[in-house]
Amino acid sequence: MTITIYVINTIIVVFSIAVVLGAIQLFKKDRAYTTALNYIKSNAEIRSIVGSRMRFSYLPRADIEIDNGYGKAEITIKVKGDKKRLVVRFELHKQPNSDWVIDQVTYK
Repeated sequence: MTITIYVINTIIVVFSIAVVLGAIQLFKKDRAYTTALNYIKSNAEIRSIVGSRMRFSYLPRADIEIDNGYGKAEITIKVKGDKKRLVVRFELHKQPNSDWVIDQVTYK
């Protein structure tokens, strides 16, 4: 009986972890996130602050809302480089049938 409960709990934990990791991977393919990430990768000022070897947090923080093609998003990505670490925060918006547009970028 105890082994059965242990097995069931293990299955539930493994399934929950798989769902969370899957959701993170889906989020990282979202156009708002990729727009923000591409901005960081191509921004010379950020690169000069953190260094050329940039790594990004596995768990970015995001609030993305889309309704009838209109969207707004707030995304925070932690960037670690060989010189320094930064937290980069984005505000974006989107119109129907168009790409995400960055309205504001702050970092510290």
